Amino acid sequence: MSVALATYKDSLTRTVVPMGSSLPSSVTSTVLTQYLVDAFWEARLDGLLEGYTCDVSGSITPLEGTEDLDRKWVSLIVLYAAIKILSNQILNTKSLRAKAGPVEFEQTISATVLAEMLKQLRLTKNQILEELDSLVGQTDTFIFDAYSIRALSPVGYWPSVELT
Repeated sequence: MSVALATYKDSLTRTVVPMGSSLPSSVTSTVLTQYLVDAFWEARLDGLLEGYTCDVSGSITPLEGTEDLDRKWVSLIVLYAAIKILSNQILNTKSLRAKAGPVEFEQTISATVLAEMLKQLRLTKNQILEELDSLVGQTDTFIFDAYSIRALSPVGYWPSVELT
């Protein structure tokens, strides 16, 4: 069964937009879905979600032998997308200053709040990645390997050796 990332664009919006605000009208549903698709592939580059693939429309399907994508992994994809959006918002932060004679007007959109939000999201992402790294090698499957002890005869392997 596949997971449609478009279903989670509201989660992404709640992550990057302060309560009581809304996204600019230029940010469409398609744009949010594409951020989520990009976030999926970025997570794959980080070594996560190895058993899944994602098409351009945002449909994640498990590869053969892999279970359906769990909601916690979708949350991680939303986190990756939010980090990218906030990074882009910081890059796009502008300041406007106008002066006409004695009248002066200045409007600054502060990047400080966005930078703090980005810092918190990156911290959360890094904590998740560290936790996943600590789980590597831990498994619920136990393998018992049996082997036999064999006596080797040097004559069989080294014919020039004489036994004394």
